[in-house]
Parts: sequence; structure tokens; C-alpha cells
Amino acid sequence: MIDSLPNRPLVMSEISALDSSTDETAVSAVSILIPPDVSGFRVYTILVAKEKRHLIGYDEENGGWDVIWDDSQARTYETVSEQWMKEQYGDRIERDERVDFEESL
Repeated sequence: MIDSLPNRPLVMSEISALDSSTDETAVSAVSILIPPDVSGFRVYTILVAKEKRHLIGYDEENGGWDVIWDDSQARTYETVSEQWMKEQYGDRIERDERVDFEESL
């Protein structure tokens, strides 16, 4: 699935399209930010569930998506997502560019 994603954060309509593209895989947004020079928010971490759950995150520095968590890890995907987002985008989170997902729907 990662190979089919564009080399950029996703918009919610793309998450919805991925989620509805197959009955076997569930896709949901986990972390969103407003990127520089773009209007509106973008999805930076995504939970993908098929036989196993995987959390994938968009790394702007490397220009691609990476698996950052799966069900075999002891920590929760929420904990991993929060830590990864702080490591990758902490300066932007501190500038309050993060969007509350519930408020953005």
C-alpha cells in the first residue's frame, strides 16, 4: 500500500477513498497538521488495518511514507504516533499548527 501513496501528506478525501477502495482494509487518519504554504490540513500518520494493523507516517525530509508501528510492538499506536510526530514535526506542533482532528471534521 505504501508504494501506491503519493510523496506528500494526504487530504481527507484521499483517506476516505483508500478506506472505501476495499472491504478487506480499513484506513483512518491519526495525525494531521497544516503544512507550510498549503491551505487546509493534511494527514501525516495513517492507521491501516488488514490482517494486522500498521501505522504509517509521512516523512517530509525523506519525501515518503514509512511504517512506524505494527501490532507486534508493545506500545500503542497512539503513543508511537504522538512521539513520532514530535520527533518529525515538533517545531510546527509547538507553533500550534496542529489541528484537532475532531474539530476539523
